[in-house]
Amino acid sequence: MNQWIELEEKHGSGAYGNWPIAIEGGKGPYVWDSNGNRYLDLGAGIGVIGLGHANQDVALAISQQAQTLAHCINGYFANEIRAKFLQRLSQIAPGDLNRIFLTNSGTEAVEAAFKLARKHTGRTKIISMIRAYHGRSMGALSLTWRKDYRAPYTPLIPDIQHLPYGRIEAIEKVIDNKVAAVILEPIQGEGGIIVPPQGYLTQVRKLCDFHNTLFIVDEIQTGMGRTGGWFACDHENVVPDIICSAKMLGGGFPIGAMIMREELSFEKSKHGSTYGGNLMGCRAGLTVIEYMEKNNILEYVRKTGKEILSDLKMLTQNLNKVKEVRGRGFMIGIELNEPVMPYLKELFNNKILALSAGKKIIRLLPPLITPKKELNNAIDKIVEILK
Repeated sequence: MNQWIELEEKHGSGAYGNWPIAIEGGKGPYVWDSNGNRYLDLGAGIGVIGLGHANQDVALAISQQAQTLAHCINGYFANEIRAKFLQRLSQIAPGDLNRIFLTNSGTEAVEAAFKLARKHTGRTKIISMIRAYHGRSMGALSLTWRKDYRAPYTPLIPDIQHLPYGRIEAIEKVIDNKVAAVILEPIQGEGGIIVPPQGYLTQVRKLCDFHNTLFIVDEIQTGMGRTGGWFACDHENVVPDIICSAKMLGGGFPIGAMIMREELSFEKSKHGSTYGGNLMGCRAGLTVIEYMEKNNILEYVRKTGKEILSDLKMLTQNLNKVKEVRGRGFMIGIELNEPVMPYLKELFNNKILALSAGKKIIRLLPPLITPKKELNNAIDKIVEILK
């Protein structure tokens, strides 16, 4: 066994398991292990590495910032880089979402949104969705659906109700003037790459407006170009009250954000974070936005993602093992009629790294810069293995 695997198993928390390799480096859509084997990475650190591994622009930005000023505590001092990042993030956010609370992770962004919803409305009830995943800290875990994640830590935060995803009538039956917020993912990621019916987000927005309920959209996995728009809610031109963002936001550097309407902003000292808004993360995030604009990444993801999805559907339509292929942009799920792990292992043996989303779904979250040729080759190999 590799010494690094042994050391991680010896000193790690026990919360994680590892594939039998140690990754030593990466470039673009590829990583390589300690034995020099190269893999096409279609998981991208669960969707984190949007601009590819070791992106030169991002790496240089982080390095320059670290050599200039690594940390400038938010709430005490202003800083040019953080100010510019906040401005650019507000510019790509939909509608009038122009206030931002910076965090270190997606889970922290969800926690901030949870607190803000209760404080702003004076209500306690939150509607979440069946198969939702919003994180694992106590508030975010209360909103997350999977029982095996939740059960060891009960009792969780009360007044959370999980409803069927994609069915507006389910929300209509229970929403009232006691509901502080409805939170959902515009495409469920961990839940199985579940794409709701067209118009669903628009209907939820109207319901929330009618009941003066906040609409929180968790764009941690779907945002920053993953589906071909800056945010997945852009595809319906829906403006939520709050967006939670992270993963690809920092190009690999840990940073998250809760983006909100002007009137929702926190009062002073009502929330905070020591590392939130750290300058290396802000510089990385600013660089990600600039890089994506300069290289027309959104257009590439929209066009290429549509082609990939169409090809996968066509090539798997007669395979008995495949139940459905679905997704948007560079976020694709292949649902099987049997357990997925043997196929993930076979892909691994063929130097392709992919993810699961539940027990029967292959999840593909490639870096947004992955060449079309490499994606086509990967699709051919996936189809070959499924045959």
